[in-house]
Amino acid sequence: MSVLADPIHAVQSLRRGLAPDPVETISQWADAHMLLPSWNAEPGRWRTSRTPYLKQIMDVLSPSAPVREVVFMKPAQIGGTEAGKNWVGYTIHRAPTTMLIVEPSLDVAGKLSKQKIQPMLDLLPCLIGLVRESRSRDANNTIMEKSFDGGMVCLTGANSGPGLRFMSARNLFLDECDAYPFDVGGEGSPCELAEKRTLTYARHKIYRCSTPLLKQSSVIEKAYAESDQRKYFVPCPHCDHPQVLWWKHLDWPKGKPEEAKFLCEQCHCHITEVHKTRMLEQGEWLAQAVGDGGMPKAAGFWLNALYAPYGWVNSWAKLALDWSEIIHKHDLRAQQTFTNTNLAETWEEAGERVEDSDLHNRVEIYPAPVPDSVVCLTAGIDVQKDRIEGELVGWGKNQESWSIAYRKWFGSPTDTTLWAEVDAWLKQPWTHETGGFLTVATACIDTGHYAKEVYEFVLPRQGRRIWAVKGSSQPGAPPTRWAASSTGSGCLSSGPTP
Repeated sequence: MSVLADPIHAVQSLRRGLAPDPVETISQWADAHMLLPSWNAEPGRWRTSRTPYLKQIMDVLSPSAPVREVVFMKPAQIGGTEAGKNWVGYTIHRAPTTMLIVEPSLDVAGKLSKQKIQPMLDLLPCLIGLVRESRSRDANNTIMEKSFDGGMVCLTGANSGPGLRFMSARNLFLDECDAYPFDVGGEGSPCELAEKRTLTYARHKIYRCSTPLLKQSSVIEKAYAESDQRKYFVPCPHCDHPQVLWWKHLDWPKGKPEEAKFLCEQCHCHITEVHKTRMLEQGEWLAQAVGDGGMPKAAGFWLNALYAPYGWVNSWAKLALDWSEIIHKHDLRAQQTFTNTNLAETWEEAGERVEDSDLHNRVEIYPAPVPDSVVCLTAGIDVQKDRIEGELVGWGKNQESWSIAYRKWFGSPTDTTLWAEVDAWLKQPWTHETGGFLTVATACIDTGHYAKEVYEFVLPRQGRRIWAVKGSSQPGAPPTRWAASSTGSGCLSSGPTP
């Protein structure tokens, strides 16, 4: 490019960046510009009318919509990621800004870029030439970063701390967030780390899209519960009664799942699947909850596989057949997969649920801080960035144990006064039921965080059997012993852990 062209290009880029957000919605843009590649199940021109339930989801992601957060709790293969891809194309073409896409892993992020984003950039005439070619020799630079006038689209994995801290972003796409790791590099939730990237933008957009997994750890279910909880109501072709396509209303004769039909909750007539196209076209998203002051925190959408367009793989007959086979085989794992990927519901193991009343009924009242059967006290201490936590455990015969006390010390672990409080707690005598006293026989402090501070605390106290410990990432690894040194590090030696 010539020297004279540089300022002209700069002015054009500035004008594009300062231009007001377009009135055109993402669904309108997709209908006008989006093309699906030849390997797609339905290649050719994108038609929002084929998946009408996606229209409102895309439109609230448009810059003109006041909604800041969008949640889509969905089954597999219903179009959630495609809606996100349309958002990417629209951003590059109509509303350039910074955008961060987070997939469960870096590998998945790379596949999304190669299989969906790059083909879109190569296929759509309106996008060809807008994304600059990278001058770096690193091939990942073009796979994970797409730069264009006025913005950039970056892809990363939820397992990459640096990727989640790399850039500020006005638009954030959290794809399949229930599959993210619980913690990334000891820094906390990947979702929370990524969401902090949007804080500098008052008019940011966050799109959480996922098939739900386990109830205990589901990110998408929690986000949907905190949203306005929209559901897609479709009219009965017989009585026009609007209703949700609940799985419990899918009905078929015993042993004949191929004859599955939907039972209207109002007129109790059977609805055949050939009516579904019209039902979806006339469907309407209705919110089931509102936030404080009538303003929802997020626009939340939920669908199950019964809404899949007529002609797609997940027909009502196919769903009924799959479910019948799963029940016949008593396959709990397959049942979980079906519940997640088709019903768009979280899974909860029956044996993992604990009723509050059952737990309360097992509470023991100790006549003294330390019960009579306890012969030894140990302490386990965990260090976090804003606190230290400790649990005191009593031990008796046959490894029976009692939880004696639990304590939290709030503050920075770099503060020596905080460690002084921990030390006083470890020295504290505890009244035994027999009338005597017990003190902590040994204590272990985790070095996963603030290892230097832990070693400095442990070093002069090893005579009191206070040890620094660190877990192994290898299941079944033999225990090893570390001796703390004055340099704040550990020295590996042979022998069992004390």
